[in-house]
Formats: sequence, C-alpha cells, structure tokens
Amino acid sequence: MWSARNACRLLSLVALVGCADPGADYDAFRARTEGIRGKRAGQTGSGGAAQSGCTSEKPRALPAAAPTESLSGTVLLTCLANVSSCTLDKALRFKGDVVQTGASLEMTMLALAPGARTTAQVQPDAKPFTVTVALGADGTITSQPFGDSIVPGPSNVTTGHPLQLKGAHFAGHQLDANLACAELDGDILAEVGGTFQPISLDDPGDVCLIERVASPTEVHDPPLTAFHCP
Repeated sequence: MWSARNACRLLSLVALVGCADPGADYDAFRARTEGIRGKRAGQTGSGGAAQSGCTSEKPRALPAAAPTESLSGTVLLTCLANVSSCTLDKALRFKGDVVQTGASLEMTMLALAPGARTTAQVQPDAKPFTVTVALGADGTITSQPFGDSIVPGPSNVTTGHPLQLKGAHFAGHQLDANLACAELDGDILAEVGGTFQPISLDDPGDVCLIERVASPTEVHDPPLTAFHCP
C-alpha cells in the first residue's frame, strides 16, 4: 500500500508542484502543542477550580443522585477537544435522540452541519450511530465506545476532513435533567493527506456539554466558560 509520503512524491513529480508531508505536519503540530494539550486553565486548580476543560471557572456542584425525571428526549452535544485550542468555532456538534430504560440511555447521534447551533441543522450526509450510556445512582454517566462511526468532513470544522470515532467514549456527570458534562477520551482517526491518522483524546480537557432541547429550533451556543467538567 502506498504511504502518504510516497503519494506526495508522485504528485510532485507529475504536477511539478510541492506537496506537504502530512505525517511530518502532524508530528510538528504535536511538538508545538506538547506543553498545552490537556493542560487547560482549570485543570490545576487555579482560580479555585479543579476540573478539566478550557476555563478556570469554579467546578459545578455535583448532584447527590441521578435525576428522577426521565432523560428521554433530544439533546445537543457540543464537544471541544484540546486539538481545537479551545476555539469554539472548531467544536464538534451532534444531535442526540435519547431513550432511557432504567439506568441505561440509548443515544442515537447525528453530526450537525458546519455553523449549526440547533438540532434541526443536521449534516445531510451524516450517518446515525448509537451510543449506550450507563447512568449511575449518583448521577455519573459512562458511555460505551462510539464504534467506527464517521463524522463527515463538513461537520469537522477544524480541518474539513472526515473523522472516524474509533474507540472514543465519554464519562462525566448528569448534573440535572437538562445538562450533562463529560470528559471525552479514547482515540479518533483524522484524515490527513488522504490517510487516517490516530489522535489521542486521553489527556484531560476534552469536554462535551450535553444540553436538552425543547424544540428542533432551540439555539444552544454555550460560551467558552461553560466547557469544564464538573
């Protein structure tokens, strides 16, 4: 199988133009950001905070128990990863249709279109995938891995290339019936130079906010200060 580097060399010979080395570009990015990835302002306890995420806001109060009302309904997920450098316009956003059965939540997810802030704005070529979430008696939430689901290129506003959610999963807190926060972990595969390359989300600070919506046109655009868990 041809590597990305070999493909670049061939293109440069045929087209007589330079071709970027995606592997080297990614390695350079990792080196440049080694000191900041997973080390956001709230992580070390500065400003009275002790949570992971993009801010130094104080942690949210954790519930004593899981909500007693049903969590079935529609949610909007906004996930801000370390590789986005805490830039809100680079967040991944999803519509989630939730069905609760006892302590289990089945969430059918669809990637939203670029710029979307409502669950009505799904990406036309997005394929649904289902995530199983366990709800603890204390309000903790833990998902199973997302599987091999693909996020279409337009929904990945960071690069415009598809992402494969292979092994990604989250764990956090159902703070009340309308809001949950979770740390996103695992690996995703990002398309760079025509090949998928793994990117680890295991460093602290990759945060998803899960907000219930009352209607498909209800706008949810959480500010940067909201991206911490707890």
